[in-house]
Amino acid sequence: MSLPNPIIQPVGYPVQTEAVPDYLLKEEIEGIKFYYKGYKDVLNKLKTKEEIMGCSSIQSFIIEYLYFVLFEAKANKNYRIFSNESGNHLAHRSNMQFDIAIYEKALLTGDKITRKYVQGIPPAMVIEIDLDVELEGTGMKSSKEFLKFRTKNLLKYGVQRVLWILTKPKKVLIAQGDSYEFLDWDNDIELLEGIHFNIAKYLAEEGVNPDAI
Repeated sequence: MSLPNPIIQPVGYPVQTEAVPDYLLKEEIEGIKFYYKGYKDVLNKLKTKEEIMGCSSIQSFIIEYLYFVLFEAKANKNYRIFSNESGNHLAHRSNMQFDIAIYEKALLTGDKITRKYVQGIPPAMVIEIDLDVELEGTGMKSSKEFLKFRTKNLLKYGVQRVLWILTKPKKVLIAQGDSYEFLDWDNDIELLEGIHFNIAKYLAEEGVNPDAI
């Protein structure tokens, strides 16, 4: 799987206008509303909102692992490491949530931490595990197109580095500046300066089968 370079600028995507409760909205990017995957099952009372909003156990396990790697390396000395769908109001009509967002403490000072989303301060790095949004009604035809669109916007608004960890193909996408690289997740991959992780190795050490259903 490869990405064209540079990423194309999406033009003319329709804004979702269907009346859907706000609690089913995952995020908004440049005015386009993206709802949780499976939100229609909630509207039709086939599932509860909790059933579609939570992470899978392997997604949670990988997040826990990356947290451990970062804190063991004392990355929290210079960075604030947020998770739990951490919210950020990056720009007008762009409200996004991140699996892991890593902010420079020098930018996200204590007085800027409030009960609201982080306001207008881009993370130094964003880490996402898989793609879990509904694309119907957005004008986007594939998860690959959404990945490109979302990554482009993160870089556009000042995020320095974006990592996508895709559990089914067992790949890691690293986007930084004009560089886009896909790696198998059995590589030693740099997370932050001098801090590396290897998902396949850790899963094997912990006896986790990434293909378990």
